[in-house]
Amino acid sequence: MNRTIALTSIFVSLGVVLGRAAGYLRELLIAYHFGVSEKADQVVLILTTPDLINNILSVSVLSNAFFPILKKDNNVSKIVEETIAINIVLYLIFLVFAPIFFDGWLLVLMNIAMASVVFNGITFAQATYLSFIKKFKLQSLSTFVFNLGLISILSIFDNLIIIAVGVIFSSALRMLYLIYISNKAGLYFKISFKNVFKNLKVSKRLILAIVANGLVFINPIIDKIFLISFPVGSVSSYSYAEKVYLLPVATVISILPNILYSYVIDNLNNKVNSYSLILKSFIFIGFASLVCSVIFYFFSIETVTLVYYFSKISNEAIYSIALILKYFALAILVSGMNSLIIKLLFACNDDKYVLKASIFGFFFNILANTYILYFYKESKYMALTTSFTAIVVFALIFTRLIIRMGYFDGTHDNRK
Repeated sequence: MNRTIALTSIFVSLGVVLGRAAGYLRELLIAYHFGVSEKADQVVLILTTPDLINNILSVSVLSNAFFPILKKDNNVSKIVEETIAINIVLYLIFLVFAPIFFDGWLLVLMNIAMASVVFNGITFAQATYLSFIKKFKLQSLSTFVFNLGLISILSIFDNLIIIAVGVIFSSALRMLYLIYISNKAGLYFKISFKNVFKNLKVSKRLILAIVANGLVFINPIIDKIFLISFPVGSVSSYSYAEKVYLLPVATVISILPNILYSYVIDNLNNKVNSYSLILKSFIFIGFASLVCSVIFYFFSIETVTLVYYFSKISNEAIYSIALILKYFALAILVSGMNSLIIKLLFACNDDKYVLKASIFGFFFNILANTYILYFYKESKYMALTTSFTAIVVFALIFTRLIIRMGYFDGTHDNRK
């Protein structure tokens, strides 16, 4: 693998590891204070429901939409304004449809926490630009800063409304951190709210990126919304298992595709370099995914016991969480591959196929969840639907990538 990419991946992974470690501490605080209970379910929903929008407009999604544009017009202010605009639109849509899924006091708490997405719009747009100019290390601590804010709140308070406001506080803290490091890197931008409202008509490419890539990332949040109808403690049990499986996915398996994408975009004219980078990345991601998947499948109880050793979770709940983690193993196997393949298909302008595959995966997941809801109502099977959905999407996009690999290895220069 290219030495620059390898070193960058290591540095970024270290930053993300700190962020995930803080996220683990955050989850441990929830487990310690609330265990597996109805209140724990509510806290998890308060902290994760904003990810409905955050994941739709993640750096990964925005990079797919804006990298090609930034190569032609290096205007970061426009990107920030457009991202804020789409955040506002999505927040308004959430306010309209939220009463279908939440009611009473929980609905109020969800609406408060979701207000954090305005700050996150600015954060993710800046992070996207920093990725474009290959300042990966500067942004890798942003999740750590966010989780640090939440840890400070959870350490002192157990009041749900304070925790909901704490999500806004932590998002604002992360935004200010990213503004600070961006300024230190010589990146300055001005936001015109007049232009924000003009940009409510967002670009076609951003909409494509949201539907094609963003839908895949909101499936975990959709799962938690389904779990509201399951027995008490299902949401928190699922979240505790998810935090464990996401650690390797976020730190090792999915970091490389984000970094690789910017280098592939720069090397599209050099087919040999592009093809070599892609091949080596597949080997690395495949090996890392296999190792993590095997460990979590065969040592799930030991892993969960170790991770939540200092919590107040009962042995019975530990066993339940371990079963959920075991069912996530197949998702771990293909998650990094899916992220990489989607980015490569975007690089060769195959947006429409990714769009179709993502929509199919989204509705496949909803149908599978609905089946589990009516016939099983066990959270471990929800993890299994996540794995099946990831495998189905992988089969669709990997088949397409094989057809399109000529675009990267030089055997076909056309993009059609």
